[in-house]
Amino acid sequence: MKSVKNLSFMVLTLFIVNLLSCSGGGALDEEFEKNYKKSRVRSILNSPITNTTTYIEKYINPTTYIQHNLSMPNGRQYLIDAIASGQMKDTQLTTWRVIADGDFALAHTDYLLNGVPRIAFDLYRFENDLIVEHWDNWQDKVEPTTSGRGAINGNTGIEELEKTQAYKALVERFTQEVLLSRKATDYVQYFREDDEYAQHTVLPITDGVAAFRTYIENIGNNLQHTRLHRILGEGNFVFTQSEGYLNGVHSAFYDLYRLYEGKIVEHWDVIESIPAQETWANSNGKF
Repeated sequence: MKSVKNLSFMVLTLFIVNLLSCSGGGALDEEFEKNYKKSRVRSILNSPITNTTTYIEKYINPTTYIQHNLSMPNGRQYLIDAIASGQMKDTQLTTWRVIADGDFALAHTDYLLNGVPRIAFDLYRFENDLIVEHWDNWQDKVEPTTSGRGAINGNTGIEELEKTQAYKALVERFTQEVLLSRKATDYVQYFREDDEYAQHTVLPITDGVAAFRTYIENIGNNLQHTRLHRILGEGNFVFTQSEGYLNGVHSAFYDLYRLYEGKIVEHWDVIESIPAQETWANSNGKF
């Protein structure tokens, strides 16, 4: 009986070794890291609902937490105190999407804060398995959008992981050539020829590539992207963090794109004005 058990153990071991050698142990490790980052982000975001600070204390670095929300000071204690005091007890939220890329994890969340519906992107940076830095962008949730769609609903499934780098490169070119330099004339390289482009933006743009192109060509200096700060991606979802001006107001642009068969097919965004520096609760800046 003992020899049968040993044989079974050897067969199982050989199977696992073979699986790792075929699929690539590094790929499995990378997927594991992505999933634990996503899980930790979801746990922290849900802290107001569970009315506990356990995950904040467990997953956010106790000595280094750099805050880029300009209304909050550095450090995790601010979050702990806000929950412990009960001031966030009426918060409701649904996190629609979480993607991970390297040391970063991004959440796209639908909030109800003190009865006011809002939408936010929360971006976290990890170091040694703990969160050490946070950025976010907020806007009021206004529905329906000009396209008739919701501001945050739509596709959520992460696919085409093998195309992550190619899709990030395409969105970076799109941001540089269409939004920053305004030099692009051939939109077919970014979008499908059948005009399939689902638009969730707060801006007055309907569905379709033609509507987007018309808006960009006519908006002039009322919409300016001056710098691309960061680009992240996982599979068919790519996120950009940009700076610029909307109607003359210094603003942060957070954009999320979904791609399919090598083209951009869906878009969400959150645009937030950047307050005057003398009002900041920290000195880290928005980006």
